[in-house]
Amino acid sequence: MDIPDITYAPKYFNYSSFYIIHRKFRELDRNKDGYLSFDELLSYNSCSLNSKVGNFIYYLCRFPKDTEDQEHPRNSPKKLRRRPRGIELRKVLETQFDLDDFAWFIMTEEDKSTRRAISIWFLCLDHDGDGYVSSGDMFYYYQYQITLMKSNFMDVIPFERIYSEVIDLINPADIDHLSLSEFQRCRKNAPYIFNIFFNLTKFIQFHHQKQEEDDNNISEWEKFVFKEHTNALKEQWAIQF
Repeated sequence: MDIPDITYAPKYFNYSSFYIIHRKFRELDRNKDGYLSFDELLSYNSCSLNSKVGNFIYYLCRFPKDTEDQEHPRNSPKKLRRRPRGIELRKVLETQFDLDDFAWFIMTEEDKSTRRAISIWFLCLDHDGDGYVSSGDMFYYYQYQITLMKSNFMDVIPFERIYSEVIDLINPADIDHLSLSEFQRCRKNAPYIFNIFFNLTKFIQFHHQKQEEDDNNISEWEKFVFKEHTNALKEQWAIQF
């Protein structure tokens, strides 16, 4: 019987995955102390991560040490910070972000479609911690994206338009109380939704790809200009932040 080569199999945590994660960690760990500072973590991928969610991930969210794909507990009406089983909140002074934490961060950042990743990003998007995502939660993070758009002379997409798009994609029972189960049900669209609020670079790239699919007449020059403009923005953000 042939034994499959799992080196590039995405369902397995393999040597290639470990190599990339460890390499990225060492690149970010500028003082080589084995931990990432907040600024070091935020510099990942040319500082494309929204600093507000970066702050939550670094100072509050402790990533799980197990590999079991557990689900979020049922939503609670109590105003408590709800979280997926296995994902704890850090103590205020416990800010060391090690390789284990970074491994979970990079896997959930680069693939937001898994059940575990959706649980983690939902926890982040639920800013007030009531177990649901509201328009207020979304606006809290989108304000930062608006600032980035303006500072880089980009056309600002109004929040009202973004909110309507999210509602159309999720189709929730209550438009101001989006639940984790509704996000899990829309796993295909979840990465796009989370990137709207957490990663402007990925949001713009996906938005452009969607436009290309809708408009087959886009020229190669327009594709080139968009690619170069996106790269320039990433370099500029890295300098600014």
